Amino acid sequence: RYVGNVMASQDVKSLWQAIAATKENSPGLKLELIGRVDAEVKTSIAEHGLSEYVIYRDFIPHNEAIKAMKSAQVLLFIIPNVHDNKLIVTGKLLEYIATGNEILAIGPVDGDAAAILQMAGKKPMSDYKAMEEIKQQVETAYFDWKNHYTLAGNATLSTKEFSRKSQAGLLAGILNRISGQ
Repeated sequence: RYVGNVMASQDVKSLWQAIAATKENSPGLKLELIGRVDAEVKTSIAEHGLSEYVIYRDFIPHNEAIKAMKSAQVLLFIIPNVHDNKLIVTGKLLEYIATGNEILAIGPVDGDAAAILQMAGKKPMSDYKAMEEIKQQVETAYFDWKNHYTLAGNATLSTKEFSRKSQAGLLAGILNRISGQ
């Protein structure tokens, strides 16, 4: 499940190839995209023969989005493939980590988001072109789902520190120290 905007810069063809290579042996495999999905991404998904495997849902209120994240077998996280993307860290990543769920992350393997995933004890970031690695993660997620293995909603103390609330508290503490309060 992906929650948020999927922009053209997040059209990862190796992901679609990995899902396409897995779909024949994975009945019931679905990818749910909640939010706005760029037309180029939808076209790419269709070109890989995945239209029937992808569920598109409009935006939902934030509290429902959090519930959707917590109930996902795996959360899809894609850093936009743009200049200086090694520096991109989004609130979505922190929310995803706070759920305790597995994350299939795609982006620069030596970027800030990759380092945060490592600190949180999550699977490493996969490069945009690492189709076999992405395929293995999709197959593992499908196997876990089929066999009722799940980490959905099992946030540990270490992952809770990545919640927006916790991060805002840390920032407030830093600002208080800087201002002398």
